[in-house]
Amino acid sequence: LFSNAELLLLSKAVGINKILSNKERTTIQFDPKLDDHVLNKILDIIRTNTQLYKMDPSGKLEINMLDVKNSNQRRLFVRNFVNEIS
Repeated sequence: LFSNAELLLLSKAVGINKILSNKERTTIQFDPKLDDHVLNKILDIIRTNTQLYKMDPSGKLEINMLDVKNSNQRRLFVRNFVNEIS
């Protein structure tokens, strides 16, 4: 519970509105007024690993998590992503 709350606080600080996650993928919805610096970091991450990251037409980032079934591992992965774009 604490790690979810902490992740939520970190996410809001970089412009993430919503995180949805299941065993197959994680979807991250960003604030429409996302900081340009953060957006450029996200785009760089997507470019470096197109198999893992995809931006859908609505602006949501999809992270393919087929190999990460454990919710704690997915949470850690998302936390690392948030730290990378901070």
